[in-house]
Amino acid sequence: MRPGSGYERFVYEKFRRLFPDAQVTLNDKILGKQSGLLREIDISIRMTVGVAEILYIVQCKDRGKRPADILVLGEFSSVMKDVGATKGFLICTSGFAKSNYQYARTLGIELLTVEDIESDRWHTDVRVPLVYIKKIVKWTLDADIIPNEEMVAKNKTQAIPVNLDIEIARISYDLGATSTTIKEYVQSWIAKAGSFLGDVTNIDLTRSDLRLQVAGIWLECEDLRINLTIERKYYLKYLTPDEYAQVRDHRRDATLPLHLKLSGPSQVDDSFIQVPITDLPVKPLMFVTIEEWTDIEQAQGKGRPTGNQSAASVTWVPPFIDPDDRS
Repeated sequence: MRPGSGYERFVYEKFRRLFPDAQVTLNDKILGKQSGLLREIDISIRMTVGVAEILYIVQCKDRGKRPADILVLGEFSSVMKDVGATKGFLICTSGFAKSNYQYARTLGIELLTVEDIESDRWHTDVRVPLVYIKKIVKWTLDADIIPNEEMVAKNKTQAIPVNLDIEIARISYDLGATSTTIKEYVQSWIAKAGSFLGDVTNIDLTRSDLRLQVAGIWLECEDLRINLTIERKYYLKYLTPDEYAQVRDHRRDATLPLHLKLSGPSQVDDSFIQVPITDLPVKPLMFVTIEEWTDIEQAQGKGRPTGNQSAASVTWVPPFIDPDDRS
């Protein structure tokens, strides 16, 4: 095996993920337009953008502790011009001198390092924040009940307990012919309402035919209102990915994840710590959230049909796009 071929293969596999819709070729040979010579290219990337055929080329440098210098950039630039490459990717294990960043941009060269947590030689360490959002629904019920003769007579012989637990208390809008619990009715009402109601919702259930059951007796109810408040608590822990690879963009001081396989708890447990929302990690390379769906949100069609949780993660930015490059 020739020196550097292992690193070229390593980078090649990563660039196939980075450019999944392009033709990525390892150890390509391209005829130089200026030199007339067959140039050896570590990795070539061919794609079609609109009606244009685009060629990128990649040069891999496994230089130990020696950063790529201006001579390496100049040599690579000459190869790019000879084969007609639109852009070049210079990959160096030891990084680059910052004094060469502007020169590389002028030449159309990206300065990158490729890393993988499973690699011994080209290794990176990363921990992914997992934020678990626990939701608590608080119900407040206000009722103005009108006692009838049956209740008054019953109350003379025994104390009548009044249970307004929303999961037990029943209401009816047809004088008791059919009934439902308050919670079931509210969920049905919210589902029909359609749009998300927000974290604080006030629902007026009062109607002229409303009846509320107390101790088995249907009573008129002049006023019945429900206040729903969703309280959020945030829990945090850090996970080490099972698999992870990334490209480090030195010019932009940015990192682009290529591949991530992550496993971890689906419910909050003792390995999490509760944190205020102001202390959540909102600026790392990536993070994952697990958010509980309350009964109310599920009634609105939120959440998955098979569970009460939804996992989401950040979306990667398009690779190697400068604001100036878009014009």
